[in-house]
Amino acid sequence: MSSQKAAFRLVADELPLTVWTSGPDGIPTYHNRHWHETFGQNADYAEICHPDDMDGVAKSWEACLRSGLPYKYIARFRLPDGTYRALMTHAHPFYADDGSIAYWVGSSTELPDAKTHHLRLIA
Repeated sequence: MSSQKAAFRLVADELPLTVWTSGPDGIPTYHNRHWHETFGQNADYAEICHPDDMDGVAKSWEACLRSGLPYKYIARFRLPDGTYRALMTHAHPFYADDGSIAYWVGSSTELPDAKTHHLRLIA
């Protein structure tokens, strides 16, 4: 692992929010410590995203992967105890020298319980 990548992971693991990276295809390549502590070591987005939110999450993410535009979405994710929390997720592409997307870096911030309650009511 390069020293730059090691430094990124060191910082990301200390943040009180989830940080992740994915390849240009959108497949996750890294989740920070907060992700693993919050959702579990092998948590998969499709398994923990609220069923009512998954279609919108997937369509929005796929559109960003095609366009290269930044991603922003609010969705509910299941915690190990079975409750859901609303997360605001942002992701930005990083480009290779040839102009293609090299990878994505994203973060997810937990929203207050009021937002989670609101999403439950409108679902």
